[in-house]
Amino acid sequence: MASFDPPPETQILHRNAHIFAGNGDYLGGLSVNDPPQVSNAALYRICTHFINLPPSAQPNKWSIHRITASNEFDPAPIPRASSSPFQQGRYAILSPSAQLIPLSISTEPALHRLQTPEPPAPRGPDDPYIPDVRPSDPEYPRNKLHFEERLIARDRVCAITGERELPGERLFQLKATHIFPLSMRESCVRNGYDASWIREDPDDYDAEGKSLAEPDKLFSPQNGLLLDVAAKLDWDVFRVTVDPDNGYRSVTFCRDKRDYGGKPLNPTAMDETRLDRVSDECLRWHFHQSILTVVRGLSELMWDQDVMYENAYETGEYDEDDLIKERESMKQRLEWEFGVD
Repeated sequence: MASFDPPPETQILHRNAHIFAGNGDYLGGLSVNDPPQVSNAALYRICTHFINLPPSAQPNKWSIHRITASNEFDPAPIPRASSSPFQQGRYAILSPSAQLIPLSISTEPALHRLQTPEPPAPRGPDDPYIPDVRPSDPEYPRNKLHFEERLIARDRVCAITGERELPGERLFQLKATHIFPLSMRESCVRNGYDASWIREDPDDYDAEGKSLAEPDKLFSPQNGLLLDVAAKLDWDVFRVTVDPDNGYRSVTFCRDKRDYGGKPLNPTAMDETRLDRVSDECLRWHFHQSILTVVRGLSELMWDQDVMYENAYETGEYDEDDLIKERESMKQRLEWEFGVD
């Protein structure tokens, strides 16, 4: 019988729920927060994002079973359609009769998102500053300003936490945030983005009929949320996400230090009567990336953390060039260095 021991805490984000294959292979895990943000039914759906099941394993051919203190499988699976909160513990993916089935972790690359400081967009003739940032497209400052103003008008507060901007501090505490990042625009198709996710909106065009949402409609408010500074940081590294198939509720699969608490998005962001409402497909893309980054396997570290763990631990030195030299994601890093989000 396998021991079903979770990995050491130093190898994973804080987790108190762990998922194994029946043979003891570690598949992934998450932190069950208080109040819980993941139901039993949602867990089944989450598992399909990162676990490869055999073609014969249709929904009624696999199930999730609790592992007891004696490392035995509970013969009764957790109910697939249950809205009850998923609980802390150890679990195995098995057949409904608690037998082993072949499965593996998906190999789809998890996408990192570069944390790049952004100067403000120009505010008009009295503020002629043009951001010295990539991309160098001359339409970038105008389209960025359009993106910001549409999100301010739609959301008015942080779409996740409800935090408001202080008077006179425009976009100091709140940031217009892309769901699918602009920094991945050159490889957006390869990374799963489809411009058809964005509905046509007359307000995304200027008086001459020129689009204000380019490139690839990424500057459409449908691909954005207004977030407070801390929520934006968590959003950019996929530590908080929104599940459009569960009432547009926020969810974090790691420790919820900011008490996101599964709250639904600000109503204006998901108002079905508005053309500028957030795109469900963009949110599903982000939700999927959050699962790959935080839940699957040992979880993914941010690039800066990668360096800290691989170099600084031994040498006490931080060398950003080592990222480009050593990581398999070198090409993706270089793409990001010439983009901004």
